Amino acid sequence: MAQQLVQSIHAAHEAGIRFGDPNNVASVVVCRVSSEEELLKTKERLDSREIRSYLFHEPDIGGQATALATEPVSGSKRKVLSKYPLWELQEA
Repeated sequence: MAQQLVQSIHAAHEAGIRFGDPNNVASVVVCRVSSEEELLKTKERLDSREIRSYLFHEPDIGGQATALATEPVSGSKRKVLSKYPLWELQEA
């Protein structure tokens, strides 16, 4: 479970490099999806709404897509993300 959080940090770091503004601090919200397929569909959904995002592929598991991060999102664009539940630590 902790690995999920690590993957999201990788994606957030890469998105920050690409979309970040050093003059503004962005909020971080970690959401979850149920599968790689849903993650890929989420990427398509963001692209169709012109929300820039970075899809992280983990080389240690065959390049599987494991996380994505968006550019800072505000206003009405935030609604696109409202359907995704927040990530929670699952106790072992």
